[in-house]
Formats: sequence, C-alpha cells, structure tokens
Amino acid sequence: VTERLVPNSCDSKARIPPTSAVVPPKKTENEPIKSSIPKLGLNTKSNLSNALQNLRSLSSAKPPKLTTLEKSRLDWQNFVRKEDLEDDLRAHNKGKQGYLERQAFVDRATEREYEYQKAQMKRKH
Repeated sequence: VTERLVPNSCDSKARIPPTSAVVPPKKTENEPIKSSIPKLGLNTKSNLSNALQNLRSLSSAKPPKLTTLEKSRLDWQNFVRKEDLEDDLRAHNKGKQGYLERQAFVDRATEREYEYQKAQMKRKH
C-alpha cells in the first residue's frame, strides 16, 4: 500500500522530519579538515622509508610461475577429483591387472630368463 502525503498536512509533518535537522554544521576556515583516510604512521623518516619499502615489495611481488609439468599434474588431479576416479585408479594400479603389477611381473620374468641363460652358458664351458 502506498500513501501520498499532502505537503504541510499533519501526517506529513509527523512522518517527515524538518530539513533543518538534517543540515550538517558549517566549518570555520581555521578548523582543520579531518580526513576519513586512516593515518599510516608516516610521522618519521624511518616510518616513511619502511612504508615505501613495503609498497615496493608489494608491487614487485610476482606470483610463482607454474611449469608445464606442475600445471599438467594439477589439471590431472582436478580431473580425477571431478570425475570421481580416485578409487578406480587405485584399484587398477594395485590389482593383478594394474600397470605397475604387470611391469613388475615382466621385470621378474626377464631377470629369471637372464639368470637361466647365464646358468646355461656356465654349464657349456
């Protein structure tokens, strides 16, 4: 519900404060102007040099560069988490059908074959 108030009516005078109450006080010329910016503590030369040094360090601070390898690793980790593949990858890599287990089996078989051939060579000589 919207109401329209008639100017200078009893309702409008009761609801709307007079404009003179809203007017800010006037400042004199001799009164110092107060800043709304907080003081930075720059009273002495050492504080000033410290503040300047802080500004230099902030402006020269560069974000760490990511190498291609690190970026790829982070992208892969995010993909695995996003697609919920952690359990599948862990099971695949540790089970008998996993890549690491197959590589270990091939290495053991190659070593046994080498030892067998070495033993055969010794018997012949």
